[in-house]
Amino acid sequence: MAAASERLRKSLADTLAAFTALEDEVEAELTGQPDVDDEQFSEAVVSGVVAALDGVLEGNKELTPRLVASALSALVDAVEEIEPGVFEGLGEEG
Repeated sequence: MAAASERLRKSLADTLAAFTALEDEVEAELTGQPDVDDEQFSEAVVSGVVAALDGVLEGNKELTPRLVASALSALVDAVEEIEPGVFEGLGEEG
């Protein structure tokens, strides 16, 4: 399990670095455009994530949306264990 945990640690670090880079690219593309709000920014980021995920899932029968959902669920649980309440208020308009 130690080898798998280390591999996962490295993959998560790479994934989060790539996600940050995607956010930076989206921000740069939207800078200067009139009336860009947080929702448009989020939609552009999600669009980038969808494109990446489609590329990973395409042609790989071992990787399924269900496996992705399971991994994300475990990741959410882990984040909540590290930082209780971190998701409170996310996604709420106000």
